[in-house]
Amino acid sequence: MTEISYQSKNQYPEREMEILIHVKNDIITFVRKVKEKVNNEKQSIVWLPAPQYIDYFQKVKYAFNLLGKISSYMDKSIVGELVLDFFQSLKYVTYYCPDHKMLPRQVNCPLLTDKAIKLLETNLEKNNIDYWKEFGTSWTVPRDSWSKSEPVPPAYIPTFYDGWQLPEITHQDTC
Repeated sequence: MTEISYQSKNQYPEREMEILIHVKNDIITFVRKVKEKVNNEKQSIVWLPAPQYIDYFQKVKYAFNLLGKISSYMDKSIVGELVLDFFQSLKYVTYYCPDHKMLPRQVNCPLLTDKAIKLLETNLEKNNIDYWKEFGTSWTVPRDSWSKSEPVPPAYIPTFYDGWQLPEITHQDTC
């Protein structure tokens, strides 16, 4: 997977960069787990507990949100590679997911941000955009446009395989 680096115009994205690195590591870890099961079981579906798939799908969405937030601080080619890396892992895991038609569609937390959606639209080819949009509104409608008739999903707070926790937000992070 692509190495993460950024151009520091100021220190603002430092927290988000650190989080993105940990999210990326968890995504890689889960993909490895799926690959090991595929190689050992030689099956077209990999039976891992549904909560593990949900956690993975949430982290991919969160990674897109983080990239959308900090992409202006990063080299465009790196951002594009990361979008493609995350998306290819998403396609791979979805292919082997037992409930690949419904489970990703049900993961509405976190909702993608406008910036994440724009990132996907500008970095994916049409066939991948079509594939992504098949996941439904929980992957294509940002929080601001979420249907008033449905409850807004709660804020997403990831947990990490290695026990790492999100750094606290400081005043410097919010300025």
